[in-house]
Amino acid sequence: MTGCFDVLTVKFAANRRVGYYVIRIYFPCTLCTVVSWMAFWMDYRNVGDRGTVGITSLLTQLFLVGNINEAMPRVSYVKAADLFLIVSFAFTFFALLETVIVYKAASSASKTAKKVTPKKAKVEFILNSILLLYSILLKVFSFSLFLKLLRGKLKAN
Repeated sequence: MTGCFDVLTVKFAANRRVGYYVIRIYFPCTLCTVVSWMAFWMDYRNVGDRGTVGITSLLTQLFLVGNINEAMPRVSYVKAADLFLIVSFAFTFFALLETVIVYKAASSASKTAKKVTPKKAKVEFILNSILLLYSILLKVFSFSLFLKLLRGKLKAN
């Protein structure tokens, strides 16, 4: 093409430093969620201890969400960090809910049968371990999804 054109093309390349978000948001939130999973290995009869761990983790997550939202800019769309915080909060809440369900099931089962066999205890331990591994896999999946969103491999809505 020949001729005179009045066009100026400028390209900007912007990169985010992921380290800040990992240290400020993702690491504390993940650590808090993993701490809430400690209730899975506690004795089901210690409902006070299990409840304390769950409620403390839940309140810590609420504090993290509020603190992080104050530091982030206000936008009209859902950010990937918001999704990560919601998923983490859900994992913590469901761990607390599991504590209540196990306690209710154990208290109703203890009324019918007073004896707990080692086989039942082993099955309970295996089920709790499977639930924990499932939760960890979901957490890793949500974190990898966030990293893909950050790198621009997926388009955010």
